[in-house]
Amino acid sequence: MVLPCTNCGNSLDIIKGTVVQCFACGTKNSHFECYDVFSGYVQEVLGYPKAIDQAEDNVEEDELRKRIKIIDEKFNQYLKEVNSIDSFVVVKIYSDIAEDLHKTSIDLSKRLGMLKILIDLYILPHIGGETAKKQYSEYSIVCKIYHLAVLGLRHTIESKNNFKVELSAEQYEKARWNFKNAAEFAKDVSKSKENMDFSKEIVLFESASEFCAILKDILNSNPAYYSDQFEQLIENLESVHSSKARYLKNQMKEIYDLANELPKILHELRKKTYLNSIDTEQEKILYHSEEIKEKLTNAKIWIQDINDRYHNLQKKVVKLHNGQLIPYLRDYRKEFQNRLTHTKEMYNDTISQILQTTLLDYTISVTDLLEEVQNGFTFIKLSPLEVIERIRYVKKDMLSLDDDLKEFLFEILDYAIPESLRSEHLHGIISSISDKHSSFDRLIYKYIKKIIDEFIEERDEKRYTIEEQRDKFNIEIRPLLENLIETSFTITNDQVPYPIFLELVMLSTQLKVDEEYKVFFIVENPSQQKLENVILNFFAPNSFKIRTRQYKLRKIKPGDILRIETRIVPNKPGVYYFMAMIQYKYSTEMFWMPSIKLKLKVLDTLDEAKQYDDDELLNDLYKKYGRTVNDEEIESEDEEDDEIKQKKPKSDDLLPDID
Repeated sequence: MVLPCTNCGNSLDIIKGTVVQCFACGTKNSHFECYDVFSGYVQEVLGYPKAIDQAEDNVEEDELRKRIKIIDEKFNQYLKEVNSIDSFVVVKIYSDIAEDLHKTSIDLSKRLGMLKILIDLYILPHIGGETAKKQYSEYSIVCKIYHLAVLGLRHTIESKNNFKVELSAEQYEKARWNFKNAAEFAKDVSKSKENMDFSKEIVLFESASEFCAILKDILNSNPAYYSDQFEQLIENLESVHSSKARYLKNQMKEIYDLANELPKILHELRKKTYLNSIDTEQEKILYHSEEIKEKLTNAKIWIQDINDRYHNLQKKVVKLHNGQLIPYLRDYRKEFQNRLTHTKEMYNDTISQILQTTLLDYTISVTDLLEEVQNGFTFIKLSPLEVIERIRYVKKDMLSLDDDLKEFLFEILDYAIPESLRSEHLHGIISSISDKHSSFDRLIYKYIKKIIDEFIEERDEKRYTIEEQRDKFNIEIRPLLENLIETSFTITNDQVPYPIFLELVMLSTQLKVDEEYKVFFIVENPSQQKLENVILNFFAPNSFKIRTRQYKLRKIKPGDILRIETRIVPNKPGVYYFMAMIQYKYSTEMFWMPSIKLKLKVLDTLDEAKQYDDDELLNDLYKKYGRTVNDEEIESEDEEDDEIKQKKPKSDDLLPDID
């Protein structure tokens, strides 16, 4: 007697008391189990308590019509369910296949198999008329064909859900066998029955059978080896215009593309087209910033894209191998990782080269600008105001270059892979800009020194008085220095070595032998910083006696004016030079001011015309130049001072110091 397989519903010739293995799914079935399953289906469909266990005698016409009506409904229902299935093959790369489809394939294949047996046992033996018999005979054939096809679908889903290679291979083999049987049975029917044409189904099932055979082999091998077979199967399916054929064809194409895409990605990495298009050595790279940024953007997108593409492809391909990273995939992955790492290094090197080239361009541009400043006060005879104006323009251009440089390079560094490269280069960019600012400030400082040196030279040459020095400095020099300080990047007022105002004063430059005279050294500090470690040295000719040669002062406060005096006695007639030199610490630097000198003429006697009223002159001097340095401000005096014989003090010795 024919009964359904308990697992898949396939027709089995089974004798009572025996066990038979299903050739469609491999399940071992006992007669009792098969009969029990079939009885349940008969009860569900026809309402009978159990299935028949032997051929029926005549069936009443009403009962037969009732059976036919039920069979018609079930057949149409099952066929509709078959048509709703997208494909008879489900491959492992699809993770979104609903669990319901697996349940449907199990249930539908079983119902189709049992409906065929139901038609064969409960309809065909009792129906009369050739047309009716032919119709239900065709129903039986269709049920068998689609029973095998849906059973093949079930096995592909079970292979997809299985993580053991051996079991997946077994399920693919069962699917291949069932599709093949469906195709062969359809061929036999097409040959024997003129009115039944299954040519499209034959192509579909044969293609599905070969596809399952390939999927089985792919579990342990490179799918690229089967490219020719995929191409042939896809070509065969072109003749079948159905949704199932299209779906099957699309699955084949996707695996075919997967097989060929991985080598393409490796080839693409070898070529490095996007990186090769970036010129990192072109001159004036800032003028091509938009072009460079566009190319870097494209290159970074390409690197990220190729990385994502490879890993997405690898995930899918690994699924075809049941999660195994088989040898060819390991080789692909190793080459990909090496080449991707090398590509990223090249990309970052490209960014570094662009950065270095840009900084070099920046350095050249700034150097050209600084040469304009240098030329302004070295080769070209420009007035100080013209030089300052040129400096301002240069600074404006430098700031513009700074902004362009930072905007471009900071944006370029954002493209780096990884982004930590930004911090590695950031210091270099800031340092480069700071260095150029320092170079600019050094030029300004140099010009400040030039202005001060010229002032000192002119003062010494023309022997300006303290008032003349102060007036000239405050009116002409100080505004220039303040403008230069303001124009600089980092120079502050306390860093500028302001000149001190000096004057060496005697009441007369014609002296009498063996007479004692006072020499006054007037010093004024015009800066805003105190002067420290001040040392004043007087240099007298050998024929002179001098009371104090050196003074060491603690400090001179900002704006302070000091009068330091010593006494001299010439011993021999002649023309001599008396000199004074001062050194001091300003901020962190020591300064030695050039010596200032007085030309003195020493005579044996002085004409009446050369006599002077020293009381009146000294009073004027004291009023003009403020206070005399007191002993508390002097740290030490020269221990080798000449001894000057004490004489009766003149009127000036009796005058008090004027603060």
